Amino acid sequence: MTSDLLDELPFMEGFDQVVPLAARLAAYDELERGPLVAITPASASEVKLFASTPAGRMLVEEWGSAGAKMVAMLRSRAARMTDNMSQEDADGFWTWFDNLEPAPAAAIFRQLAG
Repeated sequence: MTSDLLDELPFMEGFDQVVPLAARLAAYDELERGPLVAITPASASEVKLFASTPAGRMLVEEWGSAGAKMVAMLRSRAARMTDNMSQEDADGFWTWFDNLEPAPAAAIFRQLAG
């Protein structure tokens, strides 16, 4: 196994142990579906709110002028993913997500933003 795969194993084991199966499947399905074709950029206040978290701040700096589009994309995809879960499964997923360190949270945001 490569070093990257070895680094991901504990993360994926935690995901598999904590997040309900239906929520995991909805997350995998969303990642497979890919980004939306057209998206209205997020407002400045939405970008500012996103940047108020450690992971969000890191990504807004990384994305620069594309930040508003990327924030809108990840929020739309997160909503679409959550809509495909029961309330209980969504709560399980977001509880797990809210307890992530900034780096893995940012990696997930990056994937959702496309």
